[in-house]
Amino acid sequence: MDTDMQHVTWQEYNDDIYNLKQQIETQDKPHLVTLYRGGLPMGTHLSNILDIPLSIIDFQSYHGEVTEAKIIKNAGISAENTLVLVDDIFDKGLTIAKSVHLLRELYPNNKLKIYTLYNNNHMSHLHDNYAFEVISLNRSNGLWISFPWESV
Repeated sequence: MDTDMQHVTWQEYNDDIYNLKQQIETQDKPHLVTLYRGGLPMGTHLSNILDIPLSIIDFQSYHGEVTEAKIIKNAGISAENTLVLVDDIFDKGLTIAKSVHLLRELYPNNKLKIYTLYNNNHMSHLHDNYAFEVISLNRSNGLWISFPWESV
């Protein structure tokens, strides 16, 4: 087994999704927002089990290269919704920060909550033009996370 990797089992993933489900259910009129690619498996899973809409942001950051964030699927976000941004890993924070910036520009009056499965960053708060808190279920201790759907 690769010692630089943390392999997440299906049971661990399902336990985490159940915990996230319970937290999201406490939000007022939640509307899920996830990030294309990394957050899509968990976003789709949560949308299905909670029976709530899922919007998708396309944004990718590789090796410090920043691309523009844009909503590629808007499933009917309204002013009453609490936007619940979900992603698999909070790493350097570039993706989350860009997504928060986009959501705050488009929906300045909506409440925003951010949940990730893993935190590979030593901060829970990042600041650009907007302060926000990232609630992560697990800490990865700098290891590369391998989710069950990534295993061959």
